Amino acid sequence: MRSTRVLAVDCGASHVACGRFVRGSDGRLQLERFAAESLPPGESGDEEWVAVVGAALKALSRREQLHGACILGVPGHLTFTRLIKVPRLPARQRRKIIRFEARQSVPFALEEVVWSHATVTENEGGQEVVITAARRSLLGTLCATIHDAGFRPFAIMPAWFVLRYGVCQHQAESTVAPVLSIGARSTHLIFCGASRFFMRTFALGGNIVTQRIAAELGFEPARAESLKRQVLDGSAEFPPDAPENMAVQIAADQFVRQLGGEVSRTLAGFCPEGGAVRPARLYLAGGGSLILNLPAVLAERLQMRVERWEPLRSVERGSDRTNGSNRTDTTALTDLLGLAGCAASRGQAGINLLPGAWRWESRCLRWWPRLAVAALLMVTGLLVPVLRYRARVSETQRRTAEMEMRIDALRRLDGRNRANLARLVETNRRIATLQRLVEARSSWAAFLADLQERLATAEDVWLESLQFLPPGKPATSPVSVPGSSKLGIIAMGGDAARPEPASLVRLNLTGCLFDGDNPVTKAGARSYQRAKSLLAGLRASPFVAVVEAERFDASQPGMLRFEITLVIAAGKLL
Repeated sequence: MRSTRVLAVDCGASHVACGRFVRGSDGRLQLERFAAESLPPGESGDEEWVAVVGAALKALSRREQLHGACILGVPGHLTFTRLIKVPRLPARQRRKIIRFEARQSVPFALEEVVWSHATVTENEGGQEVVITAARRSLLGTLCATIHDAGFRPFAIMPAWFVLRYGVCQHQAESTVAPVLSIGARSTHLIFCGASRFFMRTFALGGNIVTQRIAAELGFEPARAESLKRQVLDGSAEFPPDAPENMAVQIAADQFVRQLGGEVSRTLAGFCPEGGAVRPARLYLAGGGSLILNLPAVLAERLQMRVERWEPLRSVERGSDRTNGSNRTDTTALTDLLGLAGCAASRGQAGINLLPGAWRWESRCLRWWPRLAVAALLMVTGLLVPVLRYRARVSETQRRTAEMEMRIDALRRLDGRNRANLARLVETNRRIATLQRLVEARSSWAAFLADLQERLATAEDVWLESLQFLPPGKPATSPVSVPGSSKLGIIAMGGDAARPEPASLVRLNLTGCLFDGDNPVTKAGARSYQRAKSLLAGLRASPFVAVVEAERFDASQPGMLRFEITLVIAAGKLL
């Protein structure tokens, strides 16, 4: 495996740093060249920050001869990040869920931002995915400015993701600990264990200390920043009770207490009672971690071991000279190391906020030599076959014209066949309709003949009405029969009413059964036996599927009135 060179450029809120790394055959990174440049302090807009970064990078490029394709890191206050959980689903559905969550979470329209995502943990329950976004206009301006300085970005990484590669990838699995990176305008707390991932960004940074010092002493931001650095790194010559020293110490103590409270609340939420095990160690990174008493104060407040992360222990130093090798500047090595790790991962990192136009330009520049050689070979290889096959093209055209003439005749024949087939289909449809009508007419005659035979078998029975019932509703409620009273209505046990398909036909029959043995009294037992025989005969009819809702009325002397619902058997056309 051959070595690979990577140029990393970290654009922080208060500094810019460049590092050229070499990844050897053993996979370990070696730092060949390092340079850092501080930015003027003071609160300014994003556009002013981009201009200052461009000027600093131009100075670094001229002084250190660093230029070319690079991977770029941007500070946390320029990006928006959201951690979501996605269930185990096919890749296409998972992408839809992630895009929906991005549309709901990002405070801008997706068309106005560049956004990306990466899977940070995965288990049986699903995946944890981080969505990050930044404004497209700002990133485009930053890319153009950096390009003017001599650098061509092929990827843009947010600060928290760079921190994940710079620190978490170099921790032993058994000693994984959260990392707190304190920058000028934002602070990142990240934990990346084997099965857990947690990340939070605080709107706290070293500029808060500078602003409080400037407000307390009435200094300009540049002078307050210089005073802060001198006092916090122990190089100031002020006595302990000097106003300058007291102002810096008070501002730093306030910042540390505020930061400690945020970290304590975050760890308490991440490790609730009975939940995850609370980490035993916390690493500090970033320029703000150089406050002298910061590890001790945080350790006392958080009740855990706090150490500064030493980036030089995870990278080899090359023989070339490095600019900015003092302790303050080398804190930027953590982010540069993370950027180099992302670049060396060969696209497996996942996150990339480079705008589409610049991404396409980067790909074209990277593949242009190979594409040019391939195009030349292809043109050369095709030139001879083109000349060779020109004669064949003319012969093929002549044969094609002859075949077209034959095909036209076949097309006209096919059109006539299609028209005849359409007429045949319509004729068959009409024949089928007429057959159904004929079958329905003969079915009515057969049904009425069968019904007459059943009534004649029961003797002295006649019908008063026969009518269709609305489809889809079985007749389960008693129906009043003309001439009957509420007394004497008898429901004999028959087929239980149950819902039937709406396509079945129901007929309601009403009639009378004459009782010659009891002409002046109510119908006797023999009449009911004849009624049961009538019901049995109807059930045995091939035209009847179910006899339901039968009702009998014996209130009239010498007669047994009845009402029956017949469900016509399926397949019998009426």
